[in-house]
This record gives sequence, structure tokens and C-alpha cells, in this order.
Amino acid sequence: MNEPVRWGIIGGGASIARRAVSPAIAASDKARLVASASASGRHPEGVAHRFATYEDLLACDEVEAVYIPLPNGLHERWVVAAAAAGKHVLCEKPLAITAAAAERMAQACEDAGVVLMEAYMTPFHPRTRLLWRLLEEGRIGRVLHVSTEFGYPLADRADHRLDPELGGGSLLDLGIYCLEPLLLASGWQAGDPLPEVAARADWAQPDADLTTSGWLAFPSGATGSFFTSFVVPRLQTLQVVGSDGVLRIERTTYTAGPGAIDIALMPGDGDPQVLRSDEGAQYQLMVEHFCDVIQGRAGLERPPARSIALAGLI
Repeated sequence: MNEPVRWGIIGGGASIARRAVSPAIAASDKARLVASASASGRHPEGVAHRFATYEDLLACDEVEAVYIPLPNGLHERWVVAAAAAGKHVLCEKPLAITAAAAERMAQACEDAGVVLMEAYMTPFHPRTRLLWRLLEEGRIGRVLHVSTEFGYPLADRADHRLDPELGGGSLLDLGIYCLEPLLLASGWQAGDPLPEVAARADWAQPDADLTTSGWLAFPSGATGSFFTSFVVPRLQTLQVVGSDGVLRIERTTYTAGPGAIDIALMPGDGDPQVLRSDEGAQYQLMVEHFCDVIQGRAGLERPPARSIALAGLI
């Protein structure tokens, strides 16, 4: 059996690191958290090596892979630095602010022979896997339209999520959750032309949107609509409309916990149904997939080319 992959966190004080990813690493037999670097001095519990600088963590020989939950505008610098240090990189979404930056990050990791993956956990939840299996089996016929919504109230207007210099805005923060399902359900593949897009944003300040809504048209004939926002009550929905039925998820659609297992199916003929997936911890499943890729047991389910294309779409 392989030894657990030894992890470090660049930005150990980040809420997502302490609340979700660090516990996911701790829960897995395939991973072990050995180091954290934090400018604020806050670290996940139980970590052995605590560094004040990110450079010191990257110089630590015990660390094989790093998780980067820094603000969006800092991703490129530290992904490239981690690659240069020979560390595999799981980088928080969005991978980059622009497609050009994502390409540079992917190239740096390829040149260094390390794995790069965007930390997009939703596809690893069993409910998400069931949804895509239902679509692949043609359970609702030909996909005609997909609609997605993700919003929450961001009360602190000084939050880094609204700082243009740090890659702020609701579309960058939440866009992957809303746009990737549109791409997948439409049958879009990396390398295909991006869909036609029309969109409108309401701005907190230039280059940092409070709300964005839009419409996409795909070569397949399918269409999609999306909505991201920092000014609405908590909202997460996904609906796929097909020629023979409708699939809908409307409870923690993108941030599901282990017990979120329900998908509503409204068939073209017959009564509505509730389909249930297995339970599963999506952050742990994401971490374990990344460990499997590092140790040669799996190929990347979502390679950097998809992240680059999504950055281009955003």
C-alpha cells in the first residue's frame, strides 16, 4: 500500500482550509497534513510544521503536495512557485483570473512534472455523479436547457472577494459552480469553440461584480442561463430540461454535505420522483482523487485544459 501523500497548505489561516480541506485531509488514509504556512499565524489544528512564510513551506522536504486557498489574484504567483519547488498543486477555484494566467500555471506545472488541479469539489459528490449518469443514460432525453443559480449575502464590502486587485467579484467566486454544469450538460468538450454568451453585471466597483446573470447558446442547440450574486439570500439551484423530462437539485446544490442525496425527476409521462444517491464527503473525495493521481492510480478527471477553457469563458 502507498504511503499517504504529505500535504502542506499555503494560506493555512484561510477559512476554507480550516473548515473543509484540512479536515478532509485528516479524514483520509491517503493523505496526511504535515505543514501549514500562514501570514496571520492561524493554522489548522494538529499540523506539525508551522511556517510564517510560504517560501519556508515550499522549501520543506517533507511536503509533497500543496493546497493553495489564497485570494484569486495570488494564485498564479504561488502555483508557479510551488511547481518550481517540485510540489504537486491543488489550487482553490477559480484557478486563475484569466485564461492566459491559467495557461502559464498549467505550463509551469507540466514543465516541472507535477500535477495541477483546480479545487472544484462538487463533481466528486455521489449526487453529482448520479446526475451526470442520468443524463448519459438519456433519462430525460435530449438536453434543451440548463439553468443554474448560486448566491449568498456578502455583508462585508471590504472582503477580498470584492477587491479587483485580488480577483474579486461574484462571477469569479461562484462562476465555476454555475458554468461548468452548463458546459457538461450541453456536451461541450475542451477544445470545442466556446458558446455564444450574453450577460449583464451589477458592479460593486469596476472589475468586481456584485451580481452577474447571463445566457449561453451551444452548437448542440442547447441553451443555458446562470446567475451569481453576493446580494441575495442563500441560493443554490440547478435544473436540466430535456425533451422527455426535467432534473432538478435545489438544496446545497454545489456545497453539499454527506447527507445531501436528493434529485427531483419530473418525467414527461408519469408522476414526479425523488431519486437518491449514496452519501459522500465531497472534499475528502476530491483530496483522495488528487492523491490517486499523484501516486499513479488514476488520471485527472478534470485536467487543466478544462480550467483554462472555463477561465476563458468567465
